[in-house]
Amino acid sequence: MKDYYKWCKEKTRVNDLSIRKHYKIRDVWWCSLGLNVGFEQDGKGTYYQRPVLILKGISKEICIVAPMTTSEKTSKYRICAGIFSGKKSKVIILQVKVVDTSRLVNKIGVVDIRMFYEIKKAVRNMF
Repeated sequence: MKDYYKWCKEKTRVNDLSIRKHYKIRDVWWCSLGLNVGFEQDGKGTYYQRPVLILKGISKEICIVAPMTTSEKTSKYRICAGIFSGKKSKVIILQVKVVDTSRLVNKIGVVDIRMFYEIKKAVRNMF
């Protein structure tokens, strides 16, 4: 059972910090994604975080991201992104979303430029 009350408390803390992070496209960041509804990708652990790939910058306040996973599941919506924190990672392009940059916690890497273009191509081909 998801503890939405616990996430609400953490979300309030993240919102109160409102610290904008300087990000670039291709960056991989830990991000406070929180608890979401149904099959939407959740953050994990005490702070409800998971790695995300920055796909596009909109402003210093918001950006478009795709959550990442180390799951071995295969799907046309899970694209290889390389190795981060010592683990093979995939980008879940089906879960692309806009986030406020105050959700970004810390940068953990950068996706290789060739892989990034393959990921962007896969996102475009979804539509």
